[in-house]
Amino acid sequence: MLAWRGVRLRRQGLRGTSAGSALAGRLAVFAAGAVFAALPACGEAASEPPAVVDDCPDDLPTELDCPAAAPTYSAVVSRIVSERCGSCHFAGNPFSSQVFVDYDDTYAARRTMLTRVYGCDMPPPDAPQLTPEERGALLKWFVCGAPQN
Repeated sequence: MLAWRGVRLRRQGLRGTSAGSALAGRLAVFAAGAVFAALPACGEAASEPPAVVDDCPDDLPTELDCPAAAPTYSAVVSRIVSERCGSCHFAGNPFSSQVFVDYDDTYAARRTMLTRVYGCDMPPPDAPQLTPEERGALLKWFVCGAPQN
């Protein structure tokens, strides 16, 4: 398990495989960038680190899962983002630095969203949580390149 600034990431036993190398490379890029910066949850102060969740599932899909069609943005992902993220991530909310209104907003934040959803940092504990199906759809969409379909 990797830990960086309160965000937990798990390795999936893919070391030595091309998918493992790709995943490790993406995680290294994430760690090197500002994508791990703690985003404030709805109503949280920006300086608070994200909570660490002990029972966070280790369910990150691999690129090997991508040959099957990724969930569509228009029919699946946009609904999840609207229902689960829109109550905090809207224009004018002083507690959120990210706004998710359309594909471009979501695509621009895809790395941060992947990190926050996979690390069980989003949605925050006081917000309605993702169902396992919603979580799986979002994670697969992120890992499969966040297609605009």
